[in-house]
Amino acid sequence: MATLIPPFFGQGPHSEQTVFRALERGLPAEWVVWWSLAYSAIAGGADGEGEIDFLCAHPRHGLVAIEVKGGMLDCRDGQWFQDGRRLREPPHLQATRHAHALRTILCRRLGRAPLPFALAHAVWLPDAARPAAEPLPLAGITLYAADLADPGPALLRLLTRAAPPCAAPPDLATLRALLSPSVSFRPDWRHRRTLADARIARLTHEQARAFDAFAAFPRLRVRGCAGSGKTLLALRRAGLRARLRAILERLVHAQRIPPGDILLLGAHALHRMALADILLRFPGLRYYTYRKFKGLEAPVLILLDVTERDPLWNRPALYTAISRAIHTLVILRLRPA
Repeated sequence: MATLIPPFFGQGPHSEQTVFRALERGLPAEWVVWWSLAYSAIAGGADGEGEIDFLCAHPRHGLVAIEVKGGMLDCRDGQWFQDGRRLREPPHLQATRHAHALRTILCRRLGRAPLPFALAHAVWLPDAARPAAEPLPLAGITLYAADLADPGPALLRLLTRAAPPCAAPPDLATLRALLSPSVSFRPDWRHRRTLADARIARLTHEQARAFDAFAAFPRLRVRGCAGSGKTLLALRRAGLRARLRAILERLVHAQRIPPGDILLLGAHALHRMALADILLRFPGLRYYTYRKFKGLEAPVLILLDVTERDPLWNRPALYTAISRAIHTLVILRLRPA
């Protein structure tokens, strides 16, 4: 059984899957076959970019680049059609272009020009029978459905007819390292450190702006060991206070809702919420914990500091708090860091 790279067929046309299975079963172990081999002009100096459907390598005779075309094919007045749709490029020209591009890449990467081994190209029509008279561009370079059972002899015929002939056998180990290398992409720690430093500098600037903006607010005490996220928590709470003030301004001044109809509901006691300045700014505004407000209702309800990490805001507590709103419900969610 031949070595196929990759060893399993992924997403692709049914015709390519048919050829994949035929090469997998029908070629001896000395063959190496690449499926869906992409090449880049940038990497190899070829003209443009492309993808070779199959590249079959023999350790003594050379390489065959194969273009597969399935379905119903027609050639009329030099124009090719597949299942009734006109092909942008005839299959034989596509196979020739891929082979020339691969030859250019291998010459540059191996440092050998010309290549010492044969590099043939072919078109495989796995759904078609050989016609009585092959079109001239396909003569001698085409495989058909009959070749699926035993593809080895047909590929060797292509290699023996290739020009120039094989002067030296290809080094399959070198080709595998070049065409399908094993590469581990590891983190660039220097670049990540640079990004981390930039992020720290940006957060420091944001901290200064936030605390300058909220300098008139009562002090907010945040406790924790080094690295516990005290600064981020303070910033998030400052953002929550800003959103709360904006919502209250809109409700009271824009929608003309009396502050007495608005209730702030939270999970913690008032002295832990630092809301004194907001309650003074909107006379009549009230704050309760959802436990103390159980059984009562308010026209407009604003839930404060809702976070999944707070055990006080479990599912029953959240349901109880939400059910206290009569007309309008606003939830100010403190997102976890």
